[in-house]
Amino acid sequence: MWLTGVQLLVYGVLTYAVVWRIDRRLYSSPFGVPRSLTRRLFAFGGWMQLNSLSALVNLEADKLIIGGFVGMSAVTPYQIGNRLASLNRIIPLQLLAALMPAATILQVGPSREQAADFYT
Repeated sequence: MWLTGVQLLVYGVLTYAVVWRIDRRLYSSPFGVPRSLTRRLFAFGGWMQLNSLSALVNLEADKLIIGGFVGMSAVTPYQIGNRLASLNRIIPLQLLAALMPAATILQVGPSREQAADFYT
């Protein structure tokens, strides 16, 4: 458990150092973000939250149904098989994470200023 704390601390320090080196502004005013960009951000965030919720229901609801109808003792062997089968998702999810910056640029716009506003 303490290794998780160390990991968070190292990640926080490294993120702070990168932001300080690149921009020297650690905080920005939310009032400086254009309204059109704010609407697009909330629309995109809403879809991402809905996607996460549906993925959670898709991955966890089956265990609740099996546990309710058959019994909790039947969930363990099912979960082992389910974990092995879900390993097939690792490579596509890694590729999706690599494509996210390109998809962001397509959504925000091709200009460098629009992308900087989005990331700010």
